[in-house]
Amino acid sequence: MFFIISKVLGFLYNPFVWVLFLLTWSISTKNIVKRKRLIIISMCLIYVFGNGVLINEINLVRESKYITHPNTETTALDTAILLGGFSFERNNKTVFAESADRFLQALHLYQSGKINTLIISGGSGSLKYPNSKEAQIVGEYMKTSGLRLSNLLLEDSSRNTYENAYYTKQKYGNSNPILLITSAFHMYRAKAVFEKAGFKVMPYATHYFANKERNYSIDNFIIPSAKSFYTWELLFKEWIGIVAYKLKGYI
Repeated sequence: MFFIISKVLGFLYNPFVWVLFLLTWSISTKNIVKRKRLIIISMCLIYVFGNGVLINEINLVRESKYITHPNTETTALDTAILLGGFSFERNNKTVFAESADRFLQALHLYQSGKINTLIISGGSGSLKYPNSKEAQIVGEYMKTSGLRLSNLLLEDSSRNTYENAYYTKQKYGNSNPILLITSAFHMYRAKAVFEKAGFKVMPYATHYFANKERNYSIDNFIIPSAKSFYTWELLFKEWIGIVAYKLKGYI
């Protein structure tokens, strides 16, 4: 039920939806004063959530603790867990999403021998395609691409971060320290969930949104950015997820 609600009501944490709702309301109302106020609020939201400088500063604060990757050549880590959410299958092809950096970084560590065992954790996070198991899709992609498959383990039952930890623990145990690979914006919740499940976690963040080379140009301050809206949507999703997971006792 928790999974279904999170998918069905996911549009509510999209700032663009808020703006669209307010503008639609302003058009439909006959109260001139209210119409002006709604338009002003809409314009303010567009400026705040479309501001590239503001969202970059927030991302810098959130992602800064995960900037430095561990030196996997000298640590005694044998196993890495790669969280799904970076690929899917359409028209019999493996399609990689924006967060594919998760896979690329994990693949480099695995193929270069810096980690011995790679666990890919991800079932179907889609209500429409419940039988499309991401771990199986990626495993097949690696097989047909001629990539290393020894000590590649697949966990394909999980639908969210909590289930990533739960099913990985059930299937493979959690006695040794693991390298946890996921996007930087998602690392706080993922690390907390896996630690609550009993794993000894070393974070390996990927897919950063923050740009350390700050851009304070006029257009970045004034012109709304669609990417900023998208990033805010991901942030709200994470923040809501953190609160929900704490209430559920997952972290």
